[in-house]
Amino acid sequence: MKLTQFSALIAIADCGGFTRAAAHMGVSQSAISHAIAKLEEELGCVLLERDRNGVRLTVCGSEVLEHARAVITHTDRIQDIARSTREGRRGTIRFATSQSFGLHFLPGLISRFHRRLPNQEIELREGTDPQIAQWLRRQVVDIGVVTLPKEDLTTFPLWKDEMHLLVADGHRLAREDTPVPVHSLAHERLLMPVGGVEPVIRAVLRIGGVEPDVAHRLRDLNSLLAMVAEGLGVTVLPTSSMLSLPAGVTEVPLAPAVSRHVALATRVGVRSPAAVHELVFIAQELAAEGPGARDQGRTDGRPRIRPPGPPGGGLRGPSAAGPAARPVRSHRRPV
Repeated sequence: MKLTQFSALIAIADCGGFTRAAAHMGVSQSAISHAIAKLEEELGCVLLERDRNGVRLTVCGSEVLEHARAVITHTDRIQDIARSTREGRRGTIRFATSQSFGLHFLPGLISRFHRRLPNQEIELREGTDPQIAQWLRRQVVDIGVVTLPKEDLTTFPLWKDEMHLLVADGHRLAREDTPVPVHSLAHERLLMPVGGVEPVIRAVLRIGGVEPDVAHRLRDLNSLLAMVAEGLGVTVLPTSSMLSLPAGVTEVPLAPAVSRHVALATRVGVRSPAAVHELVFIAQELAAEGPGARDQGRTDGRPRIRPPGPPGGGLRGPSAAGPAARPVRSHRRPV
């Protein structure tokens, strides 16, 4: 059975005959007759009876007609759903995010996205950088937050994050007026954030030849910062994670400076829905604007640190290379 056969039956019933049905559907009368004959053959029953007064439905034909209308209605609905999804007007985006990205950037991203596409849902999944990259390759998620480079993924740069040291206000390194050499961390107890930044932190320490003395591994950044404030260890974080440093914590730049490039990524060779491209566009808008409109500010009254965005507000990418260089930022610590 074919949809065209059901459509022919409905047209005949609504138009009252083969000739008018053919004109309504824009086909020949013989095509209509052939469709009905084939349908009757497949069903093994007569659907229409013809006499000098015209055409009328048999009992079987009346029952089949009711279901044929339902089939065509549901088919039209399926096509509407598919069309809306392609055009980004409805559906669900599976979005993988990291903890540091979600802490300050994600709420503003989702809020603005829902204002523009209110019928589009976002399904969140949190993971580490290697996990997110693997989910993308396996098509477990549609889009995810990654650090560059990711040569086997299609990437859309957001910003460049410099890695800084965080220590308690009374720590010996908090009083340094110049960036702290990485090798100075050789004898420090390290509070290691579990997640996407851990590989970057270990890369930073390798530059200084430091084998980390990991005192604790924590997934929750608020708990990690509270432990730093209590003097239980030091940590290294990207500047985008420092938008709300608690009282008692000092941020210190490192030498040599080490950065990570943050981007959104999709799987290579997969045609992403329009809503995914809109999500990328909004993310790059927010990255360019900085956190002022979405961050509630630091809890201790110190100036906000603004992660950089790409120049201008337009969509950039896709690319596997890093984003534009981050503007020079002065180090700020409490007086």
